[in-house]
Parts: sequence; structure tokens; C-alpha cells
Amino acid sequence: MNGVEEQIRQVRQDLEELAAQMAAGEIDDDTGRRLRQTYLRELETAAATADAPPPVSRSRSRMAIGALILLGGIAVTVAALGSTVGDRGSGQLQGVAAGDTFDPSEYSDETLEAVIAANADDPAVADEIPYMRFALAERYFERSDFQRAFGHYEAILAGDPPTDLFAGTMTRIAWITFVGNGEIDLALQVIDRALEAAPGSTDALYVKGRIVWCGAEDPATAVMLFDRILASTDLDPATRDQVDSERALAADGAPCP
Repeated sequence: MNGVEEQIRQVRQDLEELAAQMAAGEIDDDTGRRLRQTYLRELETAAATADAPPPVSRSRSRMAIGALILLGGIAVTVAALGSTVGDRGSGQLQGVAAGDTFDPSEYSDETLEAVIAANADDPAVADEIPYMRFALAERYFERSDFQRAFGHYEAILAGDPPTDLFAGTMTRIAWITFVGNGEIDLALQVIDRALEAAPGSTDALYVKGRIVWCGAEDPATAVMLFDRILASTDLDPATRDQVDSERALAADGAPCP
């Protein structure tokens, strides 16, 4: 372990110990928030100097094309779920960031990992942590770092998440199961669970469409799923154009691009 890694490990330990001391009432909230801000700044500085992990290659060449819509929605999803962190629960994460609420988009992966680890068992912020996990997992997912993403998705599901978070998480796991592991039947079972929870989810419908077309070689079913997406009035023009284009290919019986 080099010096930077040791520093990161030590700051993470300090954050965990601080969370325990605050939960036990050994440190008052104001002092705890100031200390946590200091630790997070130290962690941010250390993480910035650490070597970045090597990129994980996509398991299939069609990932680059097939996930465009899925990945295109990530920025919106992260923004929506990230802002929810500041709105849900008791607001005990207030003061962690420089502003009034904790905004995950302002922090590095290392810092978010540390905040989650330090607060994972704190009942006062139990509602916020799953959404923070989702925001972090989406970063890993977008980079095709499926192993790291899956760990957070799994933790979210273990906590009996609300419907919106359950559906989004199952949609991501279905895609990982298909693209990362090549498991078609299992991926369809997972995405069907997402659609049971959120029947109108365009992300889930798109993922199922890609799985049945590219994996099960069933373009007719893909066309029906794409039609359901195109019936939505909330699609942005770029997404609508892409789904319409893929629907036309599937309708002609063309192979999945």
C-alpha cells in the first residue's frame, strides 16, 4: 500500500469512527459536521492524486450502440435522484457539502464511497443512502465497470427500496446480466420484475426490446416494445429518433446492430 492509499484508508476510518461517535452522542452535530467536512476535503485531495483504475472494456461490441438511450438517460437519472438526497428523510447529510445539502455530483467516487460507508448503518439517513448509492453506481455503470456498479445495486435491493429506485436498479441489473454475462433468459426475468414495478418505464421497455431483439432474436416483440416507448409523450427528440430508427430495422427483420 502506497502513501496515498494509506491516507485514503485512514480518512475512511476516521469518517466511520466519526459517524459512530455522532450516533453515540459523543460529538455534537455542529462539531461532527465540521470534522466531516475536513475529512472529506482530505479524502478529495488524496483521491485526486491516486492512480485512476484502468477502464473496463465492454463485453460485447453492440454495447456501444445498444446502450445509447440507456446511458443517455443516466445524466437525468443521476440529477433527479441526486437532488432527492437533499429532500428525503431527516436531512442529516446537510453540512457534508459546502452548500446546504449534499449533492453527489460535486464529489469524486472515492468521496462518495467514504460517505456511504460512514453512514450506511445510520438510521437517521437511511432514506438518503440508497439514492446516493444509485448515483454512484450509475457512474460505474456508464464506464462499464459493472462489478463496482453491481455491488451498489445489490445493496440497494437488499434494503427494500421504493418503487422508482427498485425499477431503475433492476433495469440496470438486467442490462448487466445480458451484456456483461450473456444470460438472456435471466436478463428477461430481471427486466420483467422492473416492468412489474414500473410498467411505463421507457428505460425498462428499451432494455427488454434490446434483449429480445439482440439476444432472443425476436424482432417482432422488440417492435411492440419500441411502439410502447414511442407512445410516450415525454421522450426527447434524439431518443425518439433513435427508437424510431431501431423500430424500423426490427420491423424489417434486420439483425440487431
